[in-house]
Amino acid sequence: AENGLGEGFPVFTAPTFITRIKFDVEWRPKSMHDVYWMPHVDKNNTGHYDYSGLLYLTTYGEDFEGSMFEFVELSDEETTEQQIVPKRGRLISFTAGNENPHRLNLIEGGTRFVLSFWFSCDMDKRFENFLDGRGHDSFERGGEL
Repeated sequence: AENGLGEGFPVFTAPTFITRIKFDVEWRPKSMHDVYWMPHVDKNNTGHYDYSGLLYLTTYGEDFEGSMFEFVELSDEETTEQQIVPKRGRLISFTAGNENPHRLNLIEGGTRFVLSFWFSCDMDKRFENFLDGRGHDSFERGGEL
C-alpha cells in the first residue's frame, strides 16, 4: 500500500515499550521473552518487524554492569560479531531479519533502561494512534485531548 512516502517505506509499529532489567539474584524468567541473553532474531519473534531500534536511557558502568548488546553469529552462539556499549542517549537501529541475530549479556549489577521500538514495511501494521497528530490539532485549536 502507498503511504505517501513511497512503496514499502517503513512505518512505526507496535509494540513500543521501555524495558527495565534489574539485577536480582532471585529473579527467574517467566516466559521465553524474559530470556534476553539467548540469541534471537526480532523478525522471527514478530513477523512484521522489518527494522528494530533501541534508545538507551541508562549508561553502562554508571547505572548498571553487564547487559551489553551483542550482534552474534547464530551458527556459533559463542561468537560475538559486534558489541554495543550502552550509553544514555545512544540510538541504534538495524534490520530485524536473519542478518542481525543479537542478544544481551546477563546483567551483573544496577538497573538498565532502554526504549525498544520497531518499524514495518507493512502499512496494515502501522501504529495508528502514536503521535497521530490529533493531539497537535487539538492543541492548535485550544482544545483538550
